[in-house]
Amino acid sequence: MADRLNSMVWKEQDDPSVAADFLERVAEEVGLVSIDVHGVWWLERVPEGMAEFYGVRLGSGQAHGLLKPMNEFRQRGTVQGKGDRLTLTGRESDVWLAAAFLLDRVEGVSLAQDGTVLLDSPYAGGSTARARNFAEQFGLTVTLNDDPRLRAKWELRRPRLGLMRDVGREVREALDRYRVPWSEVPVPARKEVDTVICGRREAAESFLREGGHAIVAAGAPLMIDSQYRLTAATAKLLVRDVYLGSAREV
Repeated sequence: MADRLNSMVWKEQDDPSVAADFLERVAEEVGLVSIDVHGVWWLERVPEGMAEFYGVRLGSGQAHGLLKPMNEFRQRGTVQGKGDRLTLTGRESDVWLAAAFLLDRVEGVSLAQDGTVLLDSPYAGGSTARARNFAEQFGLTVTLNDDPRLRAKWELRRPRLGLMRDVGREVREALDRYRVPWSEVPVPARKEVDTVICGRREAAESFLREGGHAIVAAGAPLMIDSQYRLTAATAKLLVRDVYLGSAREV
């Protein structure tokens, strides 16, 4: 093993679920990924550009003590706090997988003003044991609380999303990964979709005038408010924007 290795610490990552995706990819392409007794991950080698693609922060150094080879990288779901309300943080992109699951069950998912995800679900709530099972199923941090300041601002609904033909493969793959339903539409109509993703804003001008929500994305460059590259780490912003486009203010 090399003297100096790449290291990764969970608390330094913006999105733990994307960091887990990164470790899985490294293990698949390079091989050995290990963890030490302090919970620090050690990697012999990282393919060029992969850390930037996933948006993870790496350190380097020499590992001390016994390293345990690992092939499972998801953090265990946890439940914290006290109260009857179940909340999630939008910091974890797998929140959108959980939201899709609950919306498929026709259960309540809403957002507070600060972006906190509020759940109203017999499946996930009603007892600490159910909350823990839900957290472990999706690898999320569930917070129980009765904070009166957390009030629903938007009600999430299953997205009605249309893609125009000039949208690139990367966008379609990101939507499929987060189980966002979409259909290809030659000309977007407000009565059929809430949000459209297109390659040029001009193509959606009439849709916008009807009160629709448009995201401009052509291939790898993705533009919402500003232009950035669509990566594993930034795809969650696209998914969040799609969900917000179909949300209803309460």
